[in-house]
Amino acid sequence: RNARSLFAYLVLHRGRSMHRDVLCGLLWGEQTDAEARKALRTALWRIRSVLEPDADSRGVYLRVDGPQISFPDEAPAWVDVAAFEAALSTTRLLPAGVLPEGEADGIRQAVALYRGDLLDGFYEDWCCVHRERLRLSYLTALERLLAHHRDRGEWLAAVSAARAIL
Repeated sequence: RNARSLFAYLVLHRGRSMHRDVLCGLLWGEQTDAEARKALRTALWRIRSVLEPDADSRGVYLRVDGPQISFPDEAPAWVDVAAFEAALSTTRLLPAGVLPEGEADGIRQAVALYRGDLLDGFYEDWCCVHRERLRLSYLTALERLLAHHRDRGEWLAAVSAARAIL
C-alpha cells in the first residue's frame, strides 16, 4: 500500500521533483525520521522491481537524483488524470454558453474519461485534495456541457448532462 501511495503521488505530480524529506513527511509523517526514510527506500525498491526490473530500464519511470525523486514527463505512460486535465485545459478561459464545437468535443472527451473518484479507497490528506479538485473539474465540465446544449436547444443532451451532475 505504501508503494502504491508513493507511486500515485509521484504520477499525479508528474515531471516535478520531490525531495525525500517532503515525501517522508507526507506519507510517513507519524513515524520517526529513520523509519520514514526506510519506508521510502522500501517503497522505491518495490516500485522499481515492478516497473524497472532491469538496470537498463532505470530512470524510465522513476527518476532518483540524490534527494530528489520524480516520475518524469517523458515516461512512456498514459495517465488518465493528465488526459482529463489536458482535455479541459483549452476550455477554461472560454465564456459560458454555446461553445465552438471543437471545444465542446474536448469537454465531452474529458467527461468520458472521468470514471469516478480518484484513488477510491485511499484516504490520505494529499489524495483527498486531488480527488476533490478533479471532482469539481468534472462537475464544472458537466455544467459547461449543460449550458452549451441548453443554449443550442439540444434538450436530450442537456438532460443527460444534468443527470450526470445529479
